[in-house]
Amino acid sequence: MTASDNGLEPAHVASIPGRSMLILYGSETGNSQDIAEELGRNAQRLHFNTKVDEMNGAQLSLLLQYTLVVFVISTTGQGDMPRNSTVFWKSLLRKKLPPGCLGNVKFTTFGLGDSMYIKFNWAARKLHKRLEQLGAQEFYPRGEADEQDSDGADERYMPWAADLRKKLLDLYPLPAGVSPIPDDALLPPRYSISLLNLDAKSTNGHEPDPEKAIDELSQETNSLKIADTPPSTLLHIPSSQPATLTHNTRVTPSTHFQDPDDIPKELPSRCSEADRPHGLGPRGGPPPLSLPSDLPRGLFVDPTTSTTLRHLLTHNLDITSTPRRSFLKEMFYFTTDEYHRERLLEFTMREFTDEFYDYTTRPRRTILEVLEEFTSVRIPLGRVLDMFPIMRGRDFSIASVRQQQDQTTEVELLVALVKYKTILRKIRQGLCSRYLESLPTGTPLRITLNRSSASLHGSAHARRPLVAVATGTGVAPLRLFIEERLSHGSDVGSMAIFFGNRSRHADFHFKDVWEDLKSRQEKGRFAVHTAFSRDKDTPREYVQDVIRKRPAEIRSMVAGNAIFVVCGGSLKMSRAVKEAVKSCLAEDTEAYPDEEAVEAAFGKLTWWEEIW
Repeated sequence: MTASDNGLEPAHVASIPGRSMLILYGSETGNSQDIAEELGRNAQRLHFNTKVDEMNGAQLSLLLQYTLVVFVISTTGQGDMPRNSTVFWKSLLRKKLPPGCLGNVKFTTFGLGDSMYIKFNWAARKLHKRLEQLGAQEFYPRGEADEQDSDGADERYMPWAADLRKKLLDLYPLPAGVSPIPDDALLPPRYSISLLNLDAKSTNGHEPDPEKAIDELSQETNSLKIADTPPSTLLHIPSSQPATLTHNTRVTPSTHFQDPDDIPKELPSRCSEADRPHGLGPRGGPPPLSLPSDLPRGLFVDPTTSTTLRHLLTHNLDITSTPRRSFLKEMFYFTTDEYHRERLLEFTMREFTDEFYDYTTRPRRTILEVLEEFTSVRIPLGRVLDMFPIMRGRDFSIASVRQQQDQTTEVELLVALVKYKTILRKIRQGLCSRYLESLPTGTPLRITLNRSSASLHGSAHARRPLVAVATGTGVAPLRLFIEERLSHGSDVGSMAIFFGNRSRHADFHFKDVWEDLKSRQEKGRFAVHTAFSRDKDTPREYVQDVIRKRPAEIRSMVAGNAIFVVCGGSLKMSRAVKEAVKSCLAEDTEAYPDEEAVEAAFGKLTWWEEIW
């Protein structure tokens, strides 16, 4: 037993030969990782020696060292693998691999996808097929979750996981005298944090109280004074590049619905116990946290210095995110209040899935707000890294790139300020957009650049016609794509942009850029068609409506082997645009006499989407 577990004795996991499981995940948003970690805990309760890691963290040879291997992977983009799985995936595709090289591997896969996308769960299907090609043997049927189900991914995941547990006990029964670890028993932590200088006292004579630091987070968060600008500390992020913010300009009027003014400050800027290193006081010596050598993926700290809990909560742990089911389940172990225990336990049960979503996802309730409500919960310091999610980087599409005379590169972003009111009547704001909006000119930053998986660049593609459809800030990647096309000289295919937003006068992004391009292009080679849905002086219109009005133009583009690119923040928009293009084709009954002919022609189009 450790002091960090509040007096609770973690259950003993038996070490049984020939009973091990490797669980690898590929995840962009953390959903696949959360499921992988839950499957790892489930296997641990059956006394499997488990290892959970991202796919890029594993060599192929590692698969041969485990009794069973489980893959959990989401599909991103155009049926692509998540970034933290691409290295592993490429290793599977090596031509030199003999067909039976994974013949001793027993595996299964679980995919997370959204049937609104064309290539639903392609990543899991491709992975499963390739593993079988290399000789790996499926020990349990592949599972697939669909975000469009009424209960989201849980609707298919939870019964799949329950049946997997039964299968494991059938295939690998426990020896006599060993029973599965019950769900109400605490498992050993994967990571551990401890205090340095435990014998030290703060300047006011009190012993340091690490649990109080967590309690402080859930008390009076709305009344705390917030600094006008975020701290200047930069995380040590591998493979990142230094950058400097040169401009931070608002491009919409102050009356716009995404008004950044009057923003509530939800993050406490002083948590007294966390601000002082756990009660050691301002003169208490070095920061007192001792971190494990094997930090969680995505947790970036300076390896040359110590850190504090406050630093982790400010820069690394996402305490304003919506809690996942696993977080509520872990909270259950650290309260003795029977009502709280019963309620937290219900949230983890399949029959209470709707109640779980009503409490967490639908109102966008944050971890801080949950801790405020369940006041009896005392999260031990040693469990912080196991329970709190890691703050994930946010991706933004580049709108423009320019080389400067001093050999630096200027990158322009178009960022929407995320701000909305929940059904709890509380205002939420995007974590990263709020951060960017507050930065003064000259702020140093660390950024990472991720190459697009689109294969639509180069002079050959630039000569093809382009139909570009965008809504809102989705126009940003289109602007860069058009810049790239124009960089190949004058022999560029015709381009038609369909842009939609709320108001021509408030958020017609890059209007001057489009007008300048139109004036410099040969007549008819560059067209911009707009649709605005909130202007009072014009009828409400959407991009799909504008497309339907130009069937001849669309068919001409299709006949010229056009590239179609659709960008924006709505799957419904993407689907409506597809139907509008099909409608344009269907009007030519001679070329496309029936629905089958229309679908066949549409299936041959070069179609790229960037939807978030």
